[in-house]
Amino acid sequence: MAKVSIIITAFNVEDYIISAINSVVSQTIKDIEIIVVDDCSTDKTGELIGSLAALDSRIRLIRHAENKSVMIARKTGVDAATGEYILFLDGDDMLMPDACEKAYRIAQDEQVDVLQFETKLFSDKPEGVDATIEENVRAYLQSVEHKKISVSPCGLLDSEAIGGTINFTLWNKLYKSDVLKVANAHVPDEYMNIAEDVLLSYLIQYFAHSFAYTKEKLHRYRLGSGITTTAHLSDKKLAAMAKCIYSYTYLKEWTERQETQELCHDTLLRIRRQMFCNVQGVFFHQLDDGQKERFVSLLQSYCSADDLVLLFYSALSLGEGVSMVELARECSHLSLFSSEKTEAKTIGVYYFRVRNGGIENVISMLTAVWVKSGYRVVLFTDEKPHRSDYEIDPNVHRVVLPEVDESFPETVEARIRVFRAAILENGIDLMVYNAWVNPYLLLDEMIVKSCGVKLTVHTHGLFCFDVASRNGMWAYHNSALGRLYRLADSVVSLTDVDAAWWRSQGVRSFKTINPIKLPLDVEPSKLSGNRVLVVGRISPEKRVIDAIKIVERVKERVPDVSLTIVGKADLREYAEEVENYIREKKLKSYVTLAGFDTNVLPFYQESDLLLSTSASEGFGLVLIEGKLCGLPLVSYMLPNLDITRENRGMVTVPQSDIEAAADAIVEILQNDARKKELGKEARESVQAMYGVDFAEIWRNIIGETMRPKAKPQPISEMDPSEIAIRIAVDAYTKGIWERSQGYAGADVTAMGCGDWRYYEEQCKVLSKALKELANSESYRFGLFITAIPRKIKNWFQRRKKKK
Repeated sequence: MAKVSIIITAFNVEDYIISAINSVVSQTIKDIEIIVVDDCSTDKTGELIGSLAALDSRIRLIRHAENKSVMIARKTGVDAATGEYILFLDGDDMLMPDACEKAYRIAQDEQVDVLQFETKLFSDKPEGVDATIEENVRAYLQSVEHKKISVSPCGLLDSEAIGGTINFTLWNKLYKSDVLKVANAHVPDEYMNIAEDVLLSYLIQYFAHSFAYTKEKLHRYRLGSGITTTAHLSDKKLAAMAKCIYSYTYLKEWTERQETQELCHDTLLRIRRQMFCNVQGVFFHQLDDGQKERFVSLLQSYCSADDLVLLFYSALSLGEGVSMVELARECSHLSLFSSEKTEAKTIGVYYFRVRNGGIENVISMLTAVWVKSGYRVVLFTDEKPHRSDYEIDPNVHRVVLPEVDESFPETVEARIRVFRAAILENGIDLMVYNAWVNPYLLLDEMIVKSCGVKLTVHTHGLFCFDVASRNGMWAYHNSALGRLYRLADSVVSLTDVDAAWWRSQGVRSFKTINPIKLPLDVEPSKLSGNRVLVVGRISPEKRVIDAIKIVERVKERVPDVSLTIVGKADLREYAEEVENYIREKKLKSYVTLAGFDTNVLPFYQESDLLLSTSASEGFGLVLIEGKLCGLPLVSYMLPNLDITRENRGMVTVPQSDIEAAADAIVEILQNDARKKELGKEARESVQAMYGVDFAEIWRNIIGETMRPKAKPQPISEMDPSEIAIRIAVDAYTKGIWERSQGYAGADVTAMGCGDWRYYEEQCKVLSKALKELANSESYRFGLFITAIPRKIKNWFQRRKKKK
């Protein structure tokens, strides 16, 4: 028996194979076996091996009749080896002269199954090798540097048992032959040239129970000649890169069959991360648009849809430099995230919960409308059923999803698997997604669309919600929503302003209004006192402390005024801020925190004025309910809402103008005739909403959403107002200056130059847009925000007539 068997795999390496074999033949230890597996080379590799084998009886040549890949070539070599230890060498690398002697001696002294040694990196190319490639190789070769002994059922893979991780490089280690042969029996007969070393290394480490390390540099690795270190991706290399995912999926399933997945959990995650990074790097940085769809199609052969969603979403956190906007754009072009459904029989609806908020109340009403219309409805929430939930139709099936916490990546995976499984099991055709500014909106969009389901995002607020936020992440996120909605088949808005905005962003958009739970013939307030009411979630954007300060000012002139606040806080910090303010200012005698109540009608009926201090509202259901109960309304100006622009039964004041709001309330409360006149006008202003057929509105929305999306509109066909909007949001989210860096004077075919040319084309029509807006009546009257959507609406009507 030879002391060491060296297995050399060779395929079309005629320039290197002689050097590789000579480095083995000249080893200082002579009791070695040299097995060279020629994987059906088409150049002179086979001839060169044969000529060397004729000169040295230790060389054994095995020829494959067909090309089977390096993984199978190694498998062939291991099956044929008879040595006490085995060492791998690629056909383009070399060994140091004393490599076998030193490795054998140390392995014997340490009595280990696996011995790792150091590698010397070199290149024989005149231009050298990219420094990044060399850095990546060095980083990959890093490993534990101390002897490890494991009694775990999964050997060296149990990182807790050995206190560290051993890298998966094959060619920088010496292996005990009997351990390697056991592992080799579990290698699948698959064609693999990339990540095949990870697969075999995992199996070896599973069956090995001892490891040692030496700083001796025994191997010479040639940089720049392998498939993974070359930049251009041919179709063959593209297929090989896609199949690297197979290493992870095979090992995961294999480990589950051994029933040791919990012990190997950390190692499997490490492999998955490595394979995901490989694939993401190729997809985002090396492929043109024509190759991307094919690459994803190849990935689907080796990877579950759950893992594919995770693979793409994790590009945000695995260092590939991909933003949410870029990821949404890329995914929107892939058939993986498209739907061929044309009819909706089962509707899914998602929101965090169904309590303590206007959106939650709307969901409880809309789901009932859909059930009555003949749809099967499935409600998805993050929160379990709660005693404070709004009433849900008993025919609605509810599914509770795992919440996401980025601090624990496994929660993202759990979300994907549970959400996708529930969508498929319940046969969802259309998902109505209500968490329109959810930080994990993109994740959920990808989950839904990967199931082949149509998706509509039901927005419940102004398109520029929180755009001036002190929280930079939220400001960026919300201003970029139009781009994040690329995966959606439609967006449902509550005002003309919002619908026009989303259309200007190239998103199919519909306008609706929300149902009103209170009956038309509800008994109105008698308006017999000075009771002020605030209804809504206690949160910073509702500016509840502003409401309290306003009533403080009113108290100075209307001594018997009182304030009741109906609602609950989600943020304990803000609730404490409100409570502390009331306590420190000694306001408890006339300011009452009534908490959350699903039956708010009595509060309306027992009040005399409704106050709204919200920074923004999507629909203003509370304002409508208050008006229906005949309450005069004082509100901060909300220019996107039809109800506040009409200004009937109410007085509006500038945002944050506490003194103006207090003056308006005093004027109403001190003039009984004025109060009753506004109450009557308020009630009349909302009665028209009760003629709306919500079932018909949603049948149309659902039907249109199930139709295929139209192709994006060319810039040359857009109305100047739409161009103005698009430039505004682009400038906010990224900035024209940043986009233009490096573009000036660049070749028009250069990457990124198209962005600059695109902006030039936009700017040609922008001046025209500004002139039109400046001459408009709305602009002159200070309602600039309504001019843009009106012009866009007219433009769409003109287009429709032309068709």
